[in-house]
Amino acid sequence: MKEQTLSSVVNSSFKKVIKTSLEKFSSYSYRGRVITIGDGIATVAGLYKIQSGEMVEFIPSGIKGMALNLDKEKVGVVVFGNDREIKENDVVKCTGKLLSVQVGKYLLSRTVDPLGTFLDGLEVPTNNEGVTKHIDIKAPGITARQSVYEPVITGLKCIDALVPIGRGQLALF
Repeated sequence: MKEQTLSSVVNSSFKKVIKTSLEKFSSYSYRGRVITIGDGIATVAGLYKIQSGEMVEFIPSGIKGMALNLDKEKVGVVVFGNDREIKENDVVKCTGKLLSVQVGKYLLSRTVDPLGTFLDGLEVPTNNEGVTKHIDIKAPGITARQSVYEPVITGLKCIDALVPIGRGQLALF
């Protein structure tokens, strides 16, 4: 009876050790290292499970960036901040989120940077009733318009002959 309890204790402790080591390993698979940095662009190696437009964070400095150029071995990251604070071999961590900001009424009359960080020195609201919107979204389509059927005549023959202008439109082609 004691042997069964001893083996179950060993099995449970073994499972805990394996589980914690796997969690540590999985968190490191979303990290990479800076190869080169310059002109606001960082080249990072080791970010294999990153997607285009995903936010990354440079660990020692806390500066954020966005992954744009995805290759098999390296990733091009646009740095949103002073790139002089980032050095070669700095650790880069994936956040798992696409570039997005909070929008809502609490932002009225406030000064924020493009990432949504408050710059005006006032207190940060704790209950953000805003909605998170992605930065890189598809633009709305062009609305349907009535076709041009009536040309505009200026009265000057040379302009009317060279530039066909329609009412309400830029040009008739």
